[in-house]
Amino acid sequence: MPIIAWGTTLLTARRKGDSAVVVNTVRQKVDMATVPFSAMDEGHMLCTELFGDRFVKRDGLMAIALSNLNPQNHLGIAMMNLTRMEKGEIWGQGEHITPAVGRFIEALDAERLAIAEKFGLHVKTVREHFSQSFHVPLASVSEMNQEMHAEGRGGLGPSTIESRYILEDVPFGLVSTSALGRMAGVPATLHEAGTAIFLLPMATTWPATTTSCPPSASTRSTGLSSNGFAARAMPDETNGRPVVSGGLIRGCSSARGNSRPSH
Repeated sequence: MPIIAWGTTLLTARRKGDSAVVVNTVRQKVDMATVPFSAMDEGHMLCTELFGDRFVKRDGLMAIALSNLNPQNHLGIAMMNLTRMEKGEIWGQGEHITPAVGRFIEALDAERLAIAEKFGLHVKTVREHFSQSFHVPLASVSEMNQEMHAEGRGGLGPSTIESRYILEDVPFGLVSTSALGRMAGVPATLHEAGTAIFLLPMATTWPATTTSCPPSASTRSTGLSSNGFAARAMPDETNGRPVVSGGLIRGCSSARGNSRPSH
């Protein structure tokens, strides 16, 4: 049985009390890949059998790593609504993805897409992500979220700053994307800035381990540049396709895990 990796979750949901979960949406499309790469058809067949015809084959784990839009999207949402989270307000997430927040998310997306392009990978855009995930016509990020809110499907934003939007998506998402950008020679300036900014309000609750990833830490620890990437990747034993080594971003992934409910 292959290892199957998804670019996102099948559902978006939030736990409500001890015995209920509110499901906001079932995604139309979910990116997937397998290890080994040669088991892609087998993995795709299994996913389809279990969860329906909604899975899109991508070109290996690097494409999956760069298909996870939650870190960039949650950066925009959390940074622009941080006081709502800190005060424990009940607030509509889609409602508060205003045109300004939407433009910020789309600028973050442009950085991610540029990194993927440099590695020769095809990944979906953030606009495609919202349209396919939440069943709304393709438009700007803000317009799609405002439509979701008007239909009562905009969901609720986090009610604490100790949210996975920050505690998981910064060290395991933004930091990783930034590291890949440095390897590719495509700096993710906004991702880097978001990571640095979030260290300040989270100073008393977020371990200092996330500060151990300065701009050159990943490339220093792996000896990688965009030209040297293939030499560090682990070849598939069947067909020689590269997959990502677990040491690819060594030194930049330490942070406290958390088991908080999905938002």
